[in-house]
This record gives sequence, structure tokens and C-alpha cells, in this order.
Amino acid sequence: MAAISIPATATISGEYYQSNNNFMTINLDGERVVVTAEKYEDLIRENESMSKEIESLESEIQNVNKKDEDDADVETNAALSQGATKLKDLVQVDAQNCEFIEPFTDSYGNQYETGYQFDASDDAYAVYGLQGKYSSFSGMVVCSNETGSGAIMSMMIYKDDELIDTITDITKQTETRHIGPYDISDARRLTIKTSNSGAYSYGQCYLVNAVVE
Repeated sequence: MAAISIPATATISGEYYQSNNNFMTINLDGERVVVTAEKYEDLIRENESMSKEIESLESEIQNVNKKDEDDADVETNAALSQGATKLKDLVQVDAQNCEFIEPFTDSYGNQYETGYQFDASDDAYAVYGLQGKYSSFSGMVVCSNETGSGAIMSMMIYKDDELIDTITDITKQTETRHIGPYDISDARRLTIKTSNSGAYSYGQCYLVNAVVE
């Protein structure tokens, strides 16, 4: 059905307006069309009805998109929870210049339930007790909007006293760098250390979706 464009001031083709015999020139999809006043009113009603229908459809599309996003978040959280223990649920044996941010949004706008903030400018670290119960550790390294543009950070992962990986060149432009899974079988402790070789201000990096299994 064609959309109707009605000018603010309609042109009356006759010199006099007569209720039983008047004609109007309207713009119908870019073409000038002469119609009766009765037909004009019908077209107005159709146009209003179509506008309401379009608004309703747009609202339905927005609701569907929102539901898809919510379902994706639920699926992600479910995937993390099956057989996995979140880092925040482990016993934190020792820590310096670290904190949990809940909820957390990274520098690319991705949202997470928890962000584990490490102030690398102050050599932040955290030590978690494992008690030999877990076999793997994995997560993602990101930054936030507050991270300084000049910060160039590193993150070191330790299994007990053994350095098992060093993630370098972490900057504000870093986008979800996956780390692990690392073998932590029989380990008593998981230690995460950070450092910053760039500008001191706001040298903060983050772990997200960090779990042990």
C-alpha cells in the first residue's frame, strides 16, 4: 500500500468549496493526484493507520533485539557457570591495588558482570588460594575508558612460584585478549601481577570472564 504525503495546505481545484462536489490535489508518492474530499479523508485515515502500524512494528523489532541481547548475556553467564568457579569466588590470600568493578564496561563498550581491576602503575597483584582443587585458569584482558592513553602494561601469571605466561603491550586500545587456559593442576596458589612501562597516570588493566576449573 502506498504511503501518502499530504501537503500542509491542500490545493482546491474549484473556485468555490462545495461539500458535495469538491476536489483536492495531493502528493501521492511524488505524483500529483486529484481526489474528492471524501477520498482525501479516507487517505488521511489510511496514512494515520499505516503510521501507527509502522510504529508498532518498530517497537516489536526493538523488543526482539533487546531480548536477543539479554539471551546472549544469559548464555554467556551460563557457559561460565557450568563447571567453572569465578575468580571472585576464590579465597583471596593477598592483594595490593586491586578491586572488583561490578558491573564493568571495557574501552570498546562490552559489558561484563565483573571486572578485576589491577593498577599496573602501582604494581598491583593478587594471590588466590587453589588448594590443588583446579586444573585450568582462563580469562580475558581488557582496559576501560579510564585507562590512560599512554599506559603500556604487562600482566604476569604464576602457578605457585612458577611464571607461566607474560601478557605484554596491554594498552587502552587492547580489545579482549584471551589468555589461557593455563594448566594449574595441583597448584596451591594462583598469582597475577602487573606492571606499567608507559605513562604512570591511570595505568589500569582488567581481567574479565576469569575462571578456574
